Amino acid sequence: MNNQKQYKKNIPLIIAANFVSFFGVTTFFVAYLSSRGMSVVEIGILESIFHVTSLLSEIPSGALADRFSYKSNLIIGRLMQILSAILMIAGHSFWVFALGMILSSWAYNFDSGTNGAFLYESSVGAGLKGKFLRITSLENAAIEISLALGQVVAALFIKGLLVYTYYISILLSLVAIGIYLSTKDIEKKDDNEEKLTFKKIISTVGIEFKEKPYILIWMFFQNFLGMALSMFYFYYQLKFPSMNKGLVVGIMVLGTILNALFSIFSAKIGEKISAIKIMRYVSIISSIILLGAITDNNIIYIFIYLSLNALYALTMPAYNNELNLVLQNETRATMISVSSMMFSLSMAIFFPLVGYVIKKLEFPLAFTGLGILILIFIMVSYRYMTKVDDKLTADMCEMN
Repeated sequence: MNNQKQYKKNIPLIIAANFVSFFGVTTFFVAYLSSRGMSVVEIGILESIFHVTSLLSEIPSGALADRFSYKSNLIIGRLMQILSAILMIAGHSFWVFALGMILSSWAYNFDSGTNGAFLYESSVGAGLKGKFLRITSLENAAIEISLALGQVVAALFIKGLLVYTYYISILLSLVAIGIYLSTKDIEKKDDNEEKLTFKKIISTVGIEFKEKPYILIWMFFQNFLGMALSMFYFYYQLKFPSMNKGLVVGIMVLGTILNALFSIFSAKIGEKISAIKIMRYVSIISSIILLGAITDNNIIYIFIYLSLNALYALTMPAYNNELNLVLQNETRATMISVSSMMFSLSMAIFFPLVGYVIKKLEFPLAFTGLGILILIFIMVSYRYMTKVDDKLTADMCEMN
């Protein structure tokens, strides 16, 4: 009973730690690197280094969380972020920034999968497994608010003062470490029980994918579409420096409100509609909205930017909830890391590709074409993903 109370206290602490950890104050890193003398090509390579590092590190970092302590891994992640910020502040050469991006990627890897598993198992330990969808919706809303508020703060430093955003990042990482130190870690197996090894964890993951390949397909579906929907978010930021600072701040504030509302609304929708159906509907709506890019109108661009961000926020709580429900406890963090790895792989391949298309076809045609491609992908995969949805629903019914 005492453990149950302690695990219940974990829930607001983990959400609070995520709030300060995901504060999007370093959002405009492209503008910062440019101000430090990096060319567009060098910035593109640095972004690729981040995603390739993330791709290679996802499974090892998740395996560390499964094998050892969630709490210690999350603290290590914040320490990595502090070291990365120090290098970004001090750096004036490509290789220093490259090391900073590697450390930033590791910080992301130690967080992704681990904090989700920590929150889920704390909810289970607190006897709140049935309310996890609402809990993860609240967490996602907190993260969306934090990201957007960080972007608002970053916008205030856009005129040559972005270096101070990294000092803020260091301070917030220290706060997050203090919060994690206050949590109760998840109890591992007793000494007389069989110890998990990296080989056993990876083997278990392989067996699960062999027995249930539809989980892998579902992960790919979610992360591929998530990557496609996030392209506009990243590339539209290239237009921010030429816009009025007050307008940029206004967009960030409105985005904060919309993302939080849609994240909370996701809990109600997720109780009635499966995660696959939510992602499918969101993708169809988003692809139609993207067709508006052909107008090359800034008001339309702002609408697309806000709409796609809010709609994507709608998908994540339901996805995280169902993914946790169909995964085994001992490999949960590793499997969630595999999901994150898929997103990193998609970003590493398609981020520079979309940039190349924008350069060749210009912004309006590039994103109109992306909207058409997303719509075609949904139509082609519709029947098969319906079968995957049925199998996942059957799995969740068995586990409940």
